[in-house]
Amino acid sequence: MPADSSGGSPGQPEQPQQQPNQSHAGNRNRNRNSGQGNRHRHGNRRPTDPKFEGREPSLNGYIYDYTGERNPEQWIKTTKEITSYVGRTYIKYTAEFTDAVKNLELNDPAAPANPDPANAVAFELWKLEIKEHRIKVQEYANFKAGLYSLVLGQCTEAMEDRLNSHQDFPQANRNGIALLIIIKMLLHTFEERRKLSDALLEVKEKFYGLKQGKHMSLQRYHELFMAQVQVLEEVQVTVEDQALIDQVAASNGRPGAPDDNDRNEAKQLALATRFIRGTNARHQEYLRHLRN
Repeated sequence: MPADSSGGSPGQPEQPQQQPNQSHAGNRNRNRNSGQGNRHRHGNRRPTDPKFEGREPSLNGYIYDYTGERNPEQWIKTTKEITSYVGRTYIKYTAEFTDAVKNLELNDPAAPANPDPANAVAFELWKLEIKEHRIKVQEYANFKAGLYSLVLGQCTEAMEDRLNSHQDFPQANRNGIALLIIIKMLLHTFEERRKLSDALLEVKEKFYGLKQGKHMSLQRYHELFMAQVQVLEEVQVTVEDQALIDQVAASNGRPGAPDDNDRNEAKQLALATRFIRGTNARHQEYLRHLRN
């Protein structure tokens, strides 16, 4: 057998020399790829870090988290975005579904009334209505199931754990409206470890402390203001003082006997005053007008 031209032993294949840098780079690449694979494989697992931003990319950062403290602001912001998502996603019955998220209520479609059997035309129309009714019932069920998955995907691990321990959670399965009702209750309920007076005072402080920033648009300030107003309403904090209510009632010809209209007028007056007082220097003429 002829000798190997490289000088090695006959019949032994040449062993390629390993380049140390390439080997280390290969290991790094393999490790990097392995890490990416692990992240991909576990991408559907519930994150446990505080950076969890939800599973739906278009709702990035809008989540439901549970800390044991009342958090109506989070409820308002996230639910508003979910409502917008529903409006963009569901082409059929859009108004019904967006209203369902806003009002947390979606009744099953009513079946059409039975026609007069002797009226052939009415009977044929009834058959068409029944067909549409069955389709609508299925669409409603699909929506509630889809909303359930969407909402649960925006819940942190802490919120999901709290939901699992809630007595009404099993009955909410595949019903996104029922799930939202539970979440709202959790985010609007103070734990017993915190005094109610302290928690309510914090809500008031946030409302009265809101100011329009120097570079903030009036529209943006109004959006933030109305979000705070909704928080007040959710936790049943009023801004209209009794003295103002009495003054409004007197001006409306009902001295000492204010009714709901007087209270609502006083509320709107108090909110308008608070809004104007929170504007920046560019809108001081409104404040001057208010005080004159």
